[in-house]
Amino acid sequence: MWSNCKRATGFASARCCSRSSPTTGPAPKPSSSKPSRRSSPARAIARSCARSSTTSASRCRRPRRRPRPSASKKPARVRDVAGGMNAVYTTTITRAARARGVRVAVLDPSQPIFELRHGRAAVRCYNALTDRTGAATFFLANHKHAANRFLRRHGLPVPAQLKFSGFPAAEEFLNRHGSLVVKPCMQWGGRGVAVDVRTPAELRAAVRAAQRYEADIVIEQCVRGEDQRLIVVGGKYVAAIRRTPAVVRGDGRSNLLQLIRQKNRTARREDSSHQIPLDAETRRELARLGRRLDEVPRAGQRVQVRLTSNYHTGGDATVITREVSLRLVRAAQRVTRLLNLPVAGVDFLVDHRRKVFWIIEVSPDLAISPPEGAEVAEHFLDFLFPDSARPG
Repeated sequence: MWSNCKRATGFASARCCSRSSPTTGPAPKPSSSKPSRRSSPARAIARSCARSSTTSASRCRRPRRRPRPSASKKPARVRDVAGGMNAVYTTTITRAARARGVRVAVLDPSQPIFELRHGRAAVRCYNALTDRTGAATFFLANHKHAANRFLRRHGLPVPAQLKFSGFPAAEEFLNRHGSLVVKPCMQWGGRGVAVDVRTPAELRAAVRAAQRYEADIVIEQCVRGEDQRLIVVGGKYVAAIRRTPAVVRGDGRSNLLQLIRQKNRTARREDSSHQIPLDAETRRELARLGRRLDEVPRAGQRVQVRLTSNYHTGGDATVITREVSLRLVRAAQRVTRLLNLPVAGVDFLVDHRRKVFWIIEVSPDLAISPPEGAEVAEHFLDFLFPDSARPG
């Protein structure tokens, strides 16, 4: 299964009296000596201000605010959670492209949007999403509720699903299925997803958490099985991965919170998005698994810390391209053909014991990244530029 500026608080140090020009320092004290015969205008104004300040404070103007200098004159740094053109989802493609002589023209490094050019052909890309995919097709495939209904109408196995419209209907759906998945309609990377929601209180908390990402929420029957993603490029099945929930390995000294932080630090060196979230959902899922953050596992013990197997919530991926059943391959190819998707990842939950499967989601903008990414990138470029040659 995307700074607040502080208001300036400095004040001008000078006090300026009404009907006088502003000064840049405190009003001068009256001189004890006699004034000279030819008093300058500045001295006259100063004496007037001094007399006014001692007789009527109400006549003095309020001190002016002095604007605080900006923290930095340097241009603002481009910030992007996905890492822009340096993200592994992008570099897996661009490195493979350059290796076979396909030019890469960066259009927006922060998104990242770029063009791949070979000969007279040019394809605009947002990671693996290209201009070969129409906007309506992308929305249909990427919108979890729309895709679920579309695939159901074509006889493909999908979990029962309800678009959230209020808690009475949602709680009735919960009573019918017993265990639910709650997720935003258009998000990716496991954002806002809650798994194995069993009580009305958990349901309400899960909906509120998902709505932090977007208004449209889907509530789905929780089905169980092995999480497999099949990748199809140009109608051809090219790779598959098995995704498993995040685990940590005990050292006999550190508690689960410390072990999660250690694993996140290690993973961040390769891919900053491969992190186990330390959030309320992780705590809830740990409780469901009978675990606590202050628990100290024994040395060498593997402890599951999430129910979701998504890579972006710390899950792990193993290449299983040669192990996938032909039934799943044909189902994935049919999904991409019905949706008219040139490139897509089709996510399944497979119950091997009962020999059944469900299609959970379709990813028209899948991340082409390790461990299967290098092979997928070559097929991706073969499809876009069939006259380009693989290196070696």
